[in-house]
Amino acid sequence: MKAIGLADCFAVEDVLGRDEATPKPDPAGLLTLAARWSVEPEKMVMIGDYMHDLNCGRAAGAKTVLVNLKDNPWPELTDWHAEDCTVLRGMLG
Repeated sequence: MKAIGLADCFAVEDVLGRDEATPKPDPAGLLTLAARWSVEPEKMVMIGDYMHDLNCGRAAGAKTVLVNLKDNPWPELTDWHAEDCTVLRGMLG
């Protein structure tokens, strides 16, 4: 998140690692954040660079963005694709 200027958009306690949530593709971490933020998972976006990230988003009911890969090997799991973080930042406005 720091690389694309989004680090200050999330509270430290909302950045979940393996010690705070079951590893992806289990959606527990994403669902924890949805509950904490009072947001329906369907209104969230899971951004990641691997199939486990995309499967996590799908399992939670969120939209998904594949980032940092030139090609998209998992189009069936991806709502949007950004070749790199600069492209992703542009997509976010």
